[in-house]
Amino acid sequence: MAVQYVLLYSNFSTGFLSDFIVGFVIMFWAYRYQYPLWLRWNYISEAAGDAGFNFNMLLIFLFFGAGNVIATPNWRGNDERRNSERCFALE
Repeated sequence: MAVQYVLLYSNFSTGFLSDFIVGFVIMFWAYRYQYPLWLRWNYISEAAGDAGFNFNMLLIFLFFGAGNVIATPNWRGNDERRNSERCFALE
């Protein structure tokens, strides 16, 4: 059953909720049952996670965002007059 689920639905994003749940469970376990380990490594691991996230955002911006401007496709649900995905400063 699990193999069929992975084969059929393997192309989906897990999102932030599962990251939050796993992080909460691991940190709760470490705080509750391994307090000296948690006390020593908690802030270091959080700082490493924050630094890695910010570095990835910088790389994504440099490689994908600073290149050519790609126009937003024009389709029925993307009206120019009411589109929230456009820059109002250019008007």
